[in-house]
Amino acid sequence: MKRTAKIIGYVLPFVTVGIIFAVWAIVANSLKDEIVLPTVKDTVRETFAMFKEKEFYVAYFSTLLRTAISFLISFAAAFILAYFCYKSEYFKKAVNPIILIIRSFPTIAMVLWLALFVDSSVAPVIVTGFVVLPTLFSSLYEYLKEVDKNLIEMCSVFGVSKGDTLKKVILPPLIGKTTELCGAGISLNLKLMVAAETLAGAARAIGFLMKREKADFETAKLLALVLIVVLTAIIIETAFTFIAGRLKKWEQ
Repeated sequence: MKRTAKIIGYVLPFVTVGIIFAVWAIVANSLKDEIVLPTVKDTVRETFAMFKEKEFYVAYFSTLLRTAISFLISFAAAFILAYFCYKSEYFKKAVNPIILIIRSFPTIAMVLWLALFVDSSVAPVIVTGFVVLPTLFSSLYEYLKEVDKNLIEMCSVFGVSKGDTLKKVILPPLIGKTTELCGAGISLNLKLMVAAETLAGAARAIGFLMKREKADFETAKLLALVLIVVLTAIIIETAFTFIAGRLKKWEQ
């Protein structure tokens, strides 16, 4: 019974994807309008054609680099804030309004404002980092709250340094969960980065290519870029989820 359920669990996502593509094919064939909705065949052809263009690789890896830089900065800031909030209730009360403001700030407004005085290639990094920060902070803070405080108190009683307490008591139980969070965070970061690049007009970026294809009414190429971004995000999240699963088993 468990084996059957496991097989169904693996098969269902592929069935869902198949249904999505089937509906896409039916609607595209019914409309017969390549500008509104190109066929699956045309989109897949344009997707493979992208991998033959040097411009695509420059844009793709530039976007990935911006995504990585933005996420690393955002994650580091979120962890530091979460750690000090965990250690001090006063610090938490002081930080909460800032997190609330960042979470509530309209993304489009932030991009347009930064574009006035920040380079178009840098603005998306800042915007994406700010948008992801509250989510990372909330998750990391909740993870820290699950750490056994009795162990931390024992470390303090026996004179264990704060650095060793952090490395040997606080961090180990968080590795699996944090790895999974990183996968979801980077995936979200990538999608936000593309949107921010489009709004900011960043050169050598997937967002720039999307904006250009939209202006040229090359919908098949636009959807090909969307497909590549979606696949990249899925691969990243799946890889981190797999690694997180292995780490959780190792922790046990």
